[in-house]
Amino acid sequence: MAACGLPPEIWSHIVSNVPVFGQRNLLQVSRSLHEIARSIVFSAVKIYIIGGDAVYKMLSTEDDHFKEEATHKLTTRSYELLRQMTRDPSFARVVRDLTVVTSSDCESTFEYLFLADAVKSLPNLQTFQWIGPHPPLADNITESLPDDLQSLSLKTYVPPANLLHRFHNIAQLAFPTPFFYPDDDEARDYGSASATLLDISHLIPDFDEIMSTMALDNLHSLTINAVYLPKLPIKVIGNLTQLDICVTTTIHPGGLDLVFRHALSLESLTLFGYVDRDVFSWFPCEASDLPALRSFRLSCDRFTMIQPLEPQEMEVLLKFLGDRPNMRRLYLRIPSINFINLTALAPVIRSMKTLEVFGIHTGAIVVDDWFVPFIASILPASITALHLAIDWNGSSLLPLVDYLANFPRLQFFHLYGVRTRITLLLEDAASTATNLTLIGRNRSLFDIVRGGPELELKKWPRWKTKFCTEVDFQHEDHFWLYQYN
Repeated sequence: MAACGLPPEIWSHIVSNVPVFGQRNLLQVSRSLHEIARSIVFSAVKIYIIGGDAVYKMLSTEDDHFKEEATHKLTTRSYELLRQMTRDPSFARVVRDLTVVTSSDCESTFEYLFLADAVKSLPNLQTFQWIGPHPPLADNITESLPDDLQSLSLKTYVPPANLLHRFHNIAQLAFPTPFFYPDDDEARDYGSASATLLDISHLIPDFDEIMSTMALDNLHSLTINAVYLPKLPIKVIGNLTQLDICVTTTIHPGGLDLVFRHALSLESLTLFGYVDRDVFSWFPCEASDLPALRSFRLSCDRFTMIQPLEPQEMEVLLKFLGDRPNMRRLYLRIPSINFINLTALAPVIRSMKTLEVFGIHTGAIVVDDWFVPFIASILPASITALHLAIDWNGSSLLPLVDYLANFPRLQFFHLYGVRTRITLLLEDAASTATNLTLIGRNRSLFDIVRGGPELELKKWPRWKTKFCTEVDFQHEDHFWLYQYN
């Protein structure tokens, strides 16, 4: 009875600390707990506009039954959510994050109109994301978004500048990026770029007008194609704390120079996509550049990073990392890296005593039993999230599982086979690393459910892994480590 008298704030704190996969179960416990759980479970909503043959590609399947079953499930659920938003003001007030995933052969006029009405009914909407090339984001939906929107992700379409200038409180802004990554159990060491989205991300006709007319004083997080870096106002660069740069053609040296010289507040920098070896000639030479940087990701595609790094290029990378020993997050994907490069990185990584999130792609190196003690020897015990992409040719991965016990704070472990599927028994890893809540093998993700006589692994649905967003993860660091790997 005493517990029933706890203030709502205490119950909200308790519910918010329940793992994401378990929060929906709280909707059925009691009326008071239902209201608190509803405000958390439905604070972020995904709507799927899908249909036709496009769904086969979306789900990476040729199975007619699976395609029809998934389409029915997702569209029915989406309709129910949209209807609830328009009919129940108390439910509409709960929704703060709305993501729309599209993959359809038709124009979806009815869905567009229904969605626009639903968006208008959300008084507390803060985040809006549109994922999928067709149908694209319609202007009438953009017009329905609230003026004080805080986060806007335009993954596949940029509305005209005259529809964007009214947003006066944008803190996070993402322009189109063309890469879709392999999903589920596939072991394919490359992403697939959409030709349509390549054109979109290259061509934003009124980019200058968008930058000059939008109120961007509060902007701190930006995802942008590298071709637009030279056009970014210095004031905008100076305010950024997070910058993700997608490379689809070439990086203009002047653009990176602007970032390195003026992004004094930048805490997190990502370079991903068709990054080639020229990038190392533009890295900052001084330790005083990017003074606030604590998170760095370099994720290069194998089609542009073909040749092994020259000694001077490796020296630049080592100096850049060595000058920043207080790094908290680090991810390196250089497909042409060789054994000499990898061993040269070891002392630099070992010196990062505050490192908590780490991912590495071992490139063309075929690794075997030596790799397990090697990777364990360079990482601090403070690691909370770990991604290893390897071409494994060893006798057994069980020693790697045993080494996971050395990382008592590890919550997310992701093992990816570069050329062949990894066959690690996930239950062994989850039993050894007792703090793990999420584990990945190849492109599959599994929630780890503990508390019963045996632990249980709950696999994420295929569409969830392929179109995941930050709110799908228990911790923002886990999403950061997974999204571009």
